[in-house]
Amino acid sequence: MIELGPATEHQMVLAFLRAEIESPRFSQLYRQCLDQLQQFGVNRETLLDDPDLASSRDNSLRIKILGAVRGYRGNTLLFTGFPTDVVWRRVPIEHVDWIRVKYANYSTWNDLSGGTRFVTHGANNIASAAEDVNKNVAGLIADLKKGRRYPELIGVANECDEIILIEGHSRATAYAVAGLVEPIQAIIGSSANMNSWIFY
Repeated sequence: MIELGPATEHQMVLAFLRAEIESPRFSQLYRQCLDQLQQFGVNRETLLDDPDLASSRDNSLRIKILGAVRGYRGNTLLFTGFPTDVVWRRVPIEHVDWIRVKYANYSTWNDLSGGTRFVTHGANNIASAAEDVNKNVAGLIADLKKGRRYPELIGVANECDEIILIEGHSRATAYAVAGLVEPIQAIIGSSANMNSWIFY
């Protein structure tokens, strides 16, 4: 993989929120958080669509939203056991790299991939996926064919130089099914303590 340079935690959090604000599963929770923040003079446009990454207040609010919905920095939910010393960087996932991308260790994606957790195996098995997963991936593929592009995938590196996804499982599966040859942007975290993450 080609390294594009460092990324900040705030860039990662922004990409995470931008991706999940449209998620069928999580969008309502994020919108509730944003509604509660209107009293501070912020909204989706100022926090997500046209953000100021130099604003410490806005960066803090985005972290609080991700914490409230997904447990970030709270050692709960998706981020149970997630290390605090993660260093982030930007990488493009090229067509040949998909064989090194894995799902988080979660039953839905374990089942889809036949226990291997590799996204390419999940893509091959998508026809037999649970109805909601199949529907989500099919919708993403249709949008990709129309030219739509999505926020960066979020993942972590493991000791085998593979990428384990934190966010973007359905999108990654859709990319693999669609066979896109263009690089897919990703923000990848590294830590010597990453194996403490519950979904590692």
